[in-house]
Amino acid sequence: FLLIGGGGYTYPKNFLKRNEKASMDVVEIDPEAVEIAREYFFFVDDSRINIFHEDGRTFLNRNEKKYDVILMDAFTSLEVPHQLVTLEAVLKMKQNLVSDGIVMANIISALDGEKSKFLKAEYKTYMQVFDQVYLFKVDDAGDDAVQNVMMVAIAGDKVPDFVSADQEFNSYLSKLWKGSTSSDLAVLTDDFSPVEYYMSGLVVD
Repeated sequence: FLLIGGGGYTYPKNFLKRNEKASMDVVEIDPEAVEIAREYFFFVDDSRINIFHEDGRTFLNRNEKKYDVILMDAFTSLEVPHQLVTLEAVLKMKQNLVSDGIVMANIISALDGEKSKFLKAEYKTYMQVFDQVYLFKVDDAGDDAVQNVMMVAIAGDKVPDFVSADQEFNSYLSKLWKGSTSSDLAVLTDDFSPVEYYMSGLVVD
């Protein structure tokens, strides 16, 4: 499991508590983040967590390990760093996965309307690399409301049925969004990635 964006290290702590045999690599560009997590968020160092203090893109470029899951949770304010959202970055993510691996990306966006531009451009970008890309609402906000959206890209060709024996997981899977993802926006690339422009609309009424 690879997490890009450690933040307060709340997710690594929770993940390892739930999965006693699992391990996780965490890439966090700010070395002070882990100090803050230790002091204020009750994070305790664990031998199952390997922390790398570097940019997520440079890590993906040099890494030779294969992961079952990559979770993208890196933010600068509301924005995902532009070097992590482009076609070239997504290709690197897929290269870092096992053959049936999964990328999950936490995105702050509306699902539809004027405030969904970044999400729809990013969805189109992922679809250039993965055959399967799905969107899940985190809460019950309206489709035009700014919210956390989980984008899930699957490397394998087996189509999931999104049903789990675990009731908690079922509650998450039930939030699969089935609205339109069509857009005339361009694919994001290293040469064209207007993330700040798209995201600026989220805070402007």
